[in-house]
Amino acid sequence: MADVPKTPAITKNVATVGVCFVTTELYETGILLSLDIDLRGWQQYLENVFSVIDAGTITRPLTAIAEVVWVQNLTNNKGYKVGVRFQDIYEDDLKALQKYLTAIIEKDNML
Repeated sequence: MADVPKTPAITKNVATVGVCFVTTELYETGILLSLDIDLRGWQQYLENVFSVIDAGTITRPLTAIAEVVWVQNLTNNKGYKVGVRFQDIYEDDLKALQKYLTAIIEKDNML
């Protein structure tokens, strides 16, 4: 498989159905993107045997294929806000993401 250039982005919102991020790259709605999402700590919610054995799991990003569903120009015209919906994500990763987001919400509610 050929190397595909990676475009950095800043995550603004994460949900179990998708992500919103800011980037300088203009994407058309309907296209599929391969995402590597760096969410510190999400890996601790994985429950498969490989997460216990594989030390690399601790630092790996959440990966998913997502469809671009909307794009907005930023008010300063220096980039775009992009909303994507997950189309293909490992079931174990999705479960871990759900637990991760629930834990964050519960922690925020305790403050």
